[in-house]
Amino acid sequence: MWAIKIGTGHKTSTARNAPVKPVAMLAIAEGLASLGIRSTADPREAAKDPDRLADAEEVWTKAVGQGSGITWRYGLMLAGVDGVKPDRMIKRFVADALGMNWKKMTALFAQSAVIEAAAALHLTATALDHAIWSWQRVPRRG
Repeated sequence: MWAIKIGTGHKTSTARNAPVKPVAMLAIAEGLASLGIRSTADPREAAKDPDRLADAEEVWTKAVGQGSGITWRYGLMLAGVDGVKPDRMIKRFVADALGMNWKKMTALFAQSAVIEAAAALHLTATALDHAIWSWQRVPRRG
């Protein structure tokens, strides 16, 4: 019922019996609340404490379909914690820039490359992530 109310019945993965995303959302919300993280200000505060942030990440990434950590990083970014979500768009951009195969690139490598580039450009990592996403989503003809 909650899935209908919030407007998504999308599954957490393509697996045949995968639960809908609200199942993961509820588990994440309950887990974060148990750690005292109840608002967008709380992750910004937790980011100052590596142990607390690690506990929150563990709660998030243990939820069904969230093991990659991409939505964890994006959630932090939306809460105002600077960072990069190394999804396929980011990986493709970094791979293209370096002449690599994006499917062989690790998320950590792509994330680190964007963070380093952002520092060199005097940008936040989040700003560069968003700029890359804006660039990548526009179809180009080769």
